[in-house]
Amino acid sequence: MLERVIIAYWLGRGWNFDARTSRIPDVLQVAREIKVSYHAPIVGIGEVRLHLWIEAAGRTSFTYGFAFRSADGTTLHATGHRVQVRLDPATFQPTPLSAEGVAELALFAKPGVLAGTNDREAAR
Repeated sequence: MLERVIIAYWLGRGWNFDARTSRIPDVLQVAREIKVSYHAPIVGIGEVRLHLWIEAAGRTSFTYGFAFRSADGTTLHATGHRVQVRLDPATFQPTPLSAEGVAELALFAKPGVLAGTNDREAAR
């Protein structure tokens, strides 16, 4: 479920797997780490809410925080984080996040997480 929501979100923001059509240049990204803590089972088929935010960001990577809750928000089913790294498509080595990518992350980042990340060119 987490992966589907993340992909759907970014596709809706103009990101694409194809660099020629993607509005955001950070096309090649990989998950470095995913941690999930389960709190209560999801029983049956029905609506589940996913709360997703950016809890940390660095020069080449960022961390999603997430929480799965019941539709009414009263039951916490799972919490966790996912570390994602931008890679250079030619070398497959970590490469700095683009200014466009950082601007998109800022839309749902915790306050202060992206402070100082706008000066990407100086860090290269």
